Amino acid sequence: MNGAAARPRRLHPIIPVIALVKQVPEMLVPMVGVVALARDGGLGTLSLAVVGLLAVFFAVRVLAWWRFTYTLLPHEMYIESGIVSRNRRSIPWDRVQDVEIERGPIARVLGLAKVKLETGGSGGDEGLLDSIALGDALALRDEVRARRGMVVSASPHEAEAAAPPVFKMTVPRILQAGLFNFSVVWLAIIVGAMQYFDDFLPWSIDDVEEWIGVHQQDIRGLVSPVTIALALGLFIVLGTVAGVIQMFVRNYGFTLSLEGRTLRRVRGLLTRSEVAIPLRRIQAARTATHWLLRRYGLCRADVQTMAGASSGGVQELAPLATASEAARVLAIAGGFERIAPERFAPVAAIHPWYDAQLGALPLALIVLAAGFVSPPIWWGLVFVGFLGTVQVIGARPHGWRLEGEMLHVRHGWFAQDHWLLPLANIQSVSLSRGPLQRRLDLATVAIDSAGGQAGGLRIRNLAVNEARALVEVLRTRRRRSGLPAERERDEDAGGAVAFGGDVA
Repeated sequence: MNGAAARPRRLHPIIPVIALVKQVPEMLVPMVGVVALARDGGLGTLSLAVVGLLAVFFAVRVLAWWRFTYTLLPHEMYIESGIVSRNRRSIPWDRVQDVEIERGPIARVLGLAKVKLETGGSGGDEGLLDSIALGDALALRDEVRARRGMVVSASPHEAEAAAPPVFKMTVPRILQAGLFNFSVVWLAIIVGAMQYFDDFLPWSIDDVEEWIGVHQQDIRGLVSPVTIALALGLFIVLGTVAGVIQMFVRNYGFTLSLEGRTLRRVRGLLTRSEVAIPLRRIQAARTATHWLLRRYGLCRADVQTMAGASSGGVQELAPLATASEAARVLAIAGGFERIAPERFAPVAAIHPWYDAQLGALPLALIVLAAGFVSPPIWWGLVFVGFLGTVQVIGARPHGWRLEGEMLHVRHGWFAQDHWLLPLANIQSVSLSRGPLQRRLDLATVAIDSAGGQAGGLRIRNLAVNEARALVEVLRTRRRRSGLPAERERDEDAGGAVAFGGDVA
């Protein structure tokens, strides 16, 4: 950064207005108190009190905006914030790995952008600049890229011409993904909004007779297999339309490109986001599909990255991809290569029934007991049987395989995940046995890696001898894959990370 840049800068002046709008829910309680105190003074007093309260909140937001500054220096950037207690954060440029840019609808209209500095630290907001000029955001990103030896393109079109996208979602593909993305979230939002604004609607949502024009006593006469089928069909159509809309809003313009050693994902219709995923932070990969997508050879491709940064956790690389597209994306992401379904080693044969016992059996006992009080409740056993059958079918594909230096784990039938975890990225392995597992000579192996899900990647209900052998193999192969010797000794000494511990 040049010397001219070494001056304190502020965020866009519209920030206090946006912050005040976001703070409206928090203002409801003091607003009610003000209204209660001032209502006896007439409309003028009440209006003055409400305006005064809004002015106080707005003044605090303006002061917070004024006291927030960021300064770009040749070797670092520092951010100062706080109205009373001042906080100053210094971020050396050599720690900044990349810059992520996100633009919501208002920001796009005003030519602004939200900037996140990817530092690899534990603070998600360590380098967050909410709403700076788009030109400054792009200049900051180009400066970081130049310092890291990456090519800086003059425009997105030049970048795409120089390096074709690794994966891109076309409009037909987004529509196809939306058709498989049945969603009731939007329907729930609409119904919730109708209930919330019930007083402003010309009819009450609770008054069936008024808003559908049919007396409540006549509704039973309209119930028939045909009307039930029509209602179910309407529900499916609305859920499918909602899924298509959700997919378009989230993934419109989805482009995944490779720039040096960083994957860069750009997507979004209303909120345009740009996320950087350094290859060295990728710990594992996953393909996710369900029974209908599998019929057409389609899946979603994700990677698990180190936590502690804005791109930590599970990141989507391809919302809907063919088998060949997913294979290419995963190969570029880290040399991940899936194996054929028949190559997975199954867990214990009793595993599907084990899940059914844990899920359906307690519910069956409750239904049986309740049936002695009200016999019609015994019809609930039909639902319990259906639930148990679903659990048995869903648990059957669970399996695992060690292929070279890669651990493969598969879960589920209706919704199926295939995890690929390099042995070099394993942080811990634990073996656990519950009371029922001990009686059946079974065990669960949990494998943890950086940024992984809580509880780790689990291989459930292995024969106990097979589970112990797997833990030992993972330990041995992981050592061969290049784990630093001092770290391995700490683990063997019984630190926080241990291999082969049998928690019986």
